[in-house]
Amino acid sequence: MSSTLSRQLVQAGLGRTQADAYLALTTLGDAGAAEVARQAGMPRTSAYAALAALASAGLVTTTMRGRRKRFVAAPPKALLELPRRQESLLRSLLGDINGLAKRNQTRPRIAVHEGRAGIIHVNELLLTARSRSYCYVGSAREMVDAMGEEYLRDYVRRRVARGVRVRAVRVRGSESPLDCLASGARWLREVRYLNRPVDRDLVSLYVWDDRVSITSTIQEGFGIVIDSPECAAMVRLMWETLWEAAEPA
Repeated sequence: MSSTLSRQLVQAGLGRTQADAYLALTTLGDAGAAEVARQAGMPRTSAYAALAALASAGLVTTTMRGRRKRFVAAPPKALLELPRRQESLLRSLLGDINGLAKRNQTRPRIAVHEGRAGIIHVNELLLTARSRSYCYVGSAREMVDAMGEEYLRDYVRRRVARGVRVRAVRVRGSESPLDCLASGARWLREVRYLNRPVDRDLVSLYVWDDRVSITSTIQEGFGIVIDSPECAAMVRLMWETLWEAAEPA
Protein backbone atom coordinates (compact mmCIF):
# COMPACT_ATOMS: atom_id res chain seq x y z
CA MET A 1 0.00 0.00 0.00
CA SER A 2 2.72 2.50 0.98
CA SER A 3 4.55 1.84 -2.29
CA THR A 4 1.39 2.58 -4.27
CA LEU A 5 0.69 5.69 -2.23
CA SER A 6 4.27 6.84 -2.71
CA ARG A 7 3.99 6.56 -6.49
CA GLN A 8 0.73 8.47 -6.46
CA LEU A 9 2.21 11.25 -4.33
CA VAL A 10 5.10 11.51 -6.81
CA GLN A 11 2.55 11.88 -9.62
CA ALA A 12 0.90 14.62 -7.56
CA GLY A 13 4.14 16.59 -7.43
CA LEU A 14 6.25 15.37 -4.48
CA GLY A 15 9.78 14.05 -4.93
CA ARG A 16 10.22 10.33 -4.34
CA THR A 17 12.15 10.68 -1.08
CA GLN A 18 9.72 13.36 0.07
CA ALA A 19 6.76 11.06 -0.58
CA ASP A 20 8.43 8.17 1.28
CA ALA A 21 9.40 10.40 4.20
CA TYR A 22 5.91 11.90 4.49
CA LEU A 23 4.26 8.46 4.53
CA ALA A 24 6.80 7.16 7.06
CA LEU A 25 6.25 10.14 9.34
CA THR A 26 2.48 9.84 8.99
CA THR A 27 2.79 6.21 10.12
CA LEU A 28 5.08 7.08 13.05
CA GLY A 29 3.15 10.16 14.13
CA ASP A 30 6.08 11.85 15.94
CA ALA A 31 9.65 10.91 15.10
CA GLY A 32 13.23 11.97 14.67
CA ALA A 33 15.05 11.92 11.35
CA ALA A 34 16.76 8.61 12.14
CA GLU A 35 13.42 6.92 12.81
CA VAL A 36 11.97 8.33 9.59
CA ALA A 37 15.02 7.07 7.68
CA ARG A 38 14.60 3.55 9.08
CA GLN A 39 10.86 3.49 8.42
CA ALA A 40 11.27 4.76 4.87
CA GLY A 41 14.35 2.64 4.13
CA MET A 42 16.57 5.55 3.14
CA PRO A 43 19.88 7.04 4.34
CA ARG A 44 19.60 9.49 7.22
CA THR A 45 21.02 12.32 5.07
CA SER A 46 18.27 11.73 2.51
CA ALA A 47 15.68 11.78 5.28
CA TYR A 48 16.96 15.13 6.58
CA ALA A 49 16.82 16.63 3.09
CA ALA A 50 13.33 15.25 2.45
CA LEU A 51 12.00 16.49 5.80
CA ALA A 52 13.43 19.95 5.16
CA ALA A 53 11.71 20.07 1.78
CA LEU A 54 8.43 18.88 3.31
CA ALA A 55 8.70 21.54 6.01
CA SER A 56 9.15 24.22 3.33
CA ALA A 57 6.02 22.88 1.60
CA GLY A 58 4.04 23.05 4.85
CA LEU A 59 3.67 19.28 5.09
CA VAL A 60 5.87 18.80 8.16
CA THR A 61 6.22 20.73 11.41
CA THR A 62 9.06 20.47 13.91
CA THR A 63 9.15 20.43 17.68
CA MET A 64 11.92 20.06 20.24
CA ARG A 65 11.89 17.29 22.82
CA GLY A 66 14.70 18.17 25.15
CA ARG A 67 17.64 18.77 22.85
CA ARG A 68 16.29 16.58 20.05
CA LYS A 69 14.36 17.80 17.03
CA ARG A 70 11.17 15.90 16.35
CA PHE A 71 9.04 15.94 13.21
CA VAL A 72 5.27 15.71 12.87
CA ALA A 73 3.43 15.17 9.57
CA ALA A 74 0.74 17.69 8.69
CA PRO A 75 -2.78 16.23 8.27
CA PRO A 76 -3.29 14.60 4.85
CA LYS A 77 -5.70 17.36 3.79
CA ALA A 78 -2.67 19.67 3.70
CA LEU A 79 -1.69 17.87 0.48
CA LEU A 80 -4.57 19.70 -1.20
CA GLU A 81 -2.62 22.94 -0.75
CA LEU A 82 0.23 21.67 -2.97
CA PRO A 83 -1.26 22.79 -6.32
CA ARG A 84 -1.95 26.29 -4.96
CA ARG A 85 1.55 26.57 -3.50
CA GLN A 86 3.09 25.37 -6.76
CA GLU A 87 1.04 27.84 -8.78
CA SER A 88 2.04 30.69 -6.46
CA LEU A 89 5.70 29.72 -6.70
CA LEU A 90 5.58 29.47 -10.49
CA ARG A 91 3.91 32.87 -10.77
CA SER A 92 6.68 34.40 -8.65
CA LEU A 93 9.27 32.84 -10.97
CA LEU A 94 7.72 33.97 -14.26
CA GLY A 95 9.52 37.32 -14.26
CA ASP A 96 12.95 35.76 -13.83
CA ILE A 97 12.23 33.03 -16.40
CA ASN A 98 10.99 35.59 -18.93
CA GLY A 99 14.21 37.50 -18.37
CA LEU A 100 16.20 34.41 -19.29
CA ALA A 101 14.07 33.92 -22.40
CA LYS A 102 14.70 37.49 -23.53
CA ARG A 103 18.44 37.14 -23.12
CA ASN A 104 18.33 34.06 -25.32
CA GLN A 105 15.78 35.23 -27.86
CA THR A 106 18.38 35.55 -30.64
CA ARG A 107 19.13 31.82 -30.41
CA PRO A 108 17.40 29.90 -33.22
CA ARG A 109 14.85 27.36 -32.11
CA ILE A 110 13.81 24.36 -34.17
CA ALA A 111 10.75 22.23 -33.37
CA VAL A 112 9.69 19.09 -35.22
CA HIS A 113 6.10 17.83 -35.09
CA GLU A 114 5.16 14.37 -36.35
CA GLY A 115 2.19 13.05 -38.29
CA ARG A 116 -0.95 14.70 -39.64
CA ALA A 117 -1.54 16.33 -36.26
CA GLY A 118 1.96 17.83 -36.46
CA ILE A 119 1.32 19.21 -39.95
CA ILE A 120 -1.93 20.80 -38.80
CA HIS A 121 -0.29 22.22 -35.65
CA VAL A 122 2.38 23.95 -37.74
CA ASN A 123 -0.28 25.25 -40.13
CA GLU A 124 -2.27 26.68 -37.21
CA LEU A 125 0.76 28.73 -36.14
CA LEU A 126 0.41 30.78 -39.33
CA LEU A 127 -2.72 32.36 -37.83
CA THR A 128 -0.57 33.87 -35.07
CA ALA A 129 1.51 35.98 -37.48
CA ARG A 130 1.99 39.44 -35.94
CA SER A 131 2.20 40.92 -39.43
CA ARG A 132 -1.18 39.36 -40.32
CA SER A 133 0.39 37.94 -43.46
CA TYR A 134 2.55 35.09 -44.64
CA CYS A 135 4.09 33.78 -47.85
CA TYR A 136 4.53 30.24 -49.04
CA VAL A 137 5.54 28.03 -51.91
CA GLY A 138 3.93 24.63 -52.28
CA SER A 139 1.37 22.36 -53.87
CA ALA A 140 -2.33 22.85 -53.15
CA ARG A 141 -3.05 19.20 -53.92
CA GLU A 142 -0.51 18.04 -51.34
CA MET A 143 -2.04 20.37 -48.74
CA VAL A 144 -5.47 18.83 -49.29
CA ASP A 145 -4.06 15.30 -49.09
CA ALA A 146 -2.17 16.11 -45.87
CA MET A 147 -4.80 18.13 -43.99
CA GLY A 148 -8.14 17.31 -45.59
CA GLU A 149 -10.80 19.44 -47.29
CA GLU A 150 -12.95 19.93 -44.19
CA TYR A 151 -10.05 21.22 -42.12
CA LEU A 152 -8.80 23.53 -44.88
CA ARG A 153 -12.24 25.07 -45.42
CA ASP A 154 -12.49 25.83 -41.70
CA TYR A 155 -8.90 27.06 -41.57
CA VAL A 156 -9.39 29.50 -44.48
CA ARG A 157 -12.63 30.77 -42.92
CA ARG A 158 -10.80 31.51 -39.67
CA ARG A 159 -7.82 33.05 -41.46
CA VAL A 160 -10.03 35.41 -43.46
CA ALA A 161 -11.96 36.34 -40.31
CA ARG A 162 -8.65 37.33 -38.68
CA GLY A 163 -7.58 39.34 -41.71
CA VAL A 164 -4.43 37.28 -42.33
CA ARG A 165 -3.34 37.76 -45.95
CA VAL A 166 -1.44 35.25 -48.06
CA ARG A 167 0.82 35.35 -51.09
CA ALA A 168 1.36 31.91 -52.59
CA VAL A 169 3.68 30.50 -55.24
CA ARG A 170 2.12 27.22 -56.34
CA VAL A 171 2.55 24.41 -58.86
CA ARG A 172 0.04 24.78 -61.70
CA GLY A 173 -0.09 21.06 -62.37
CA SER A 174 -0.78 20.29 -58.68
CA GLU A 175 -3.73 22.57 -58.08
CA SER A 176 -6.91 21.59 -56.25
CA PRO A 177 -10.52 22.27 -57.27
CA LEU A 178 -11.22 23.35 -53.68
CA ASP A 179 -12.67 26.85 -54.07
CA CYS A 180 -11.28 28.23 -50.82
CA LEU A 181 -7.73 27.66 -52.09
CA ALA A 182 -8.23 29.90 -55.11
CA SER A 183 -6.68 33.31 -55.70
CA GLY A 184 -8.81 36.36 -55.02
CA ALA A 185 -9.83 39.11 -52.59
CA ARG A 186 -12.55 36.90 -51.11
CA TRP A 187 -9.88 34.56 -49.74
CA LEU A 188 -7.30 37.28 -49.00
CA ARG A 189 -4.92 35.33 -51.22
CA GLU A 190 -2.82 36.18 -54.25
CA VAL A 191 -1.46 33.22 -56.21
CA ARG A 192 1.32 32.97 -58.75
CA TYR A 193 2.68 29.86 -60.43
CA LEU A 194 6.10 28.35 -60.88
CA ASN A 195 7.19 28.85 -64.49
CA ARG A 196 8.58 25.33 -64.82
CA PRO A 197 7.02 21.88 -64.47
CA VAL A 198 7.46 19.89 -61.26
CA ASP A 199 7.39 16.11 -61.56
CA ARG A 200 7.34 15.09 -57.90
CA ASP A 201 5.60 15.87 -54.60
CA LEU A 202 6.79 18.92 -52.70
CA VAL A 203 6.81 20.11 -49.13
CA SER A 204 5.26 23.52 -48.44
CA LEU A 205 7.64 26.24 -47.28
CA TYR A 206 6.27 29.23 -45.31
CA VAL A 207 7.84 32.43 -44.03
CA TRP A 208 6.25 34.93 -41.63
CA ASP A 209 7.50 37.32 -38.98
CA ASP A 210 10.85 35.85 -37.86
CA ARG A 211 9.79 32.28 -38.53
CA VAL A 212 10.13 29.68 -41.24
CA SER A 213 8.02 26.53 -41.33
CA ILE A 214 7.85 23.44 -43.50
CA THR A 215 4.97 21.00 -43.81
CA SER A 216 5.59 17.75 -45.65
CA THR A 217 3.33 15.55 -47.71
CA ILE A 218 1.19 13.09 -45.77
CA GLN A 219 3.54 10.31 -46.92
CA GLU A 220 6.49 11.81 -45.00
CA GLY A 221 4.29 13.26 -42.27
CA PHE A 222 6.10 16.04 -40.42
CA GLY A 223 6.03 19.76 -39.73
CA ILE A 224 9.04 21.89 -38.80
CA VAL A 225 9.13 25.39 -37.26
CA ILE A 226 12.34 27.42 -37.18
CA ASP A 227 12.44 30.56 -35.01
CA SER A 228 15.33 32.56 -36.44
CA PRO A 229 15.36 36.15 -37.77
CA GLU A 230 18.42 35.34 -39.90
CA CYS A 231 16.86 32.23 -41.43
CA ALA A 232 13.57 34.04 -42.05
CA ALA A 233 15.38 36.93 -43.78
CA MET A 234 17.21 34.55 -46.13
CA VAL A 235 14.09 32.52 -46.96
CA ARG A 236 12.10 35.70 -47.54
CA LEU A 237 14.78 36.98 -49.94
CA MET A 238 14.64 33.72 -51.92
CA TRP A 239 10.85 33.68 -51.83
CA GLU A 240 10.57 37.26 -53.14
CA THR A 241 12.95 36.38 -55.99
CA LEU A 242 10.76 33.39 -56.84
CA TRP A 243 7.61 35.53 -56.59
CA GLU A 244 8.95 38.07 -59.06
CA ALA A 245 9.73 35.32 -61.57
CA ALA A 246 6.43 33.44 -61.09
CA GLU A 247 3.46 33.71 -63.47
CA PRO A 248 0.31 35.51 -62.18
CA ALA A 249 -2.78 33.36 -61.75
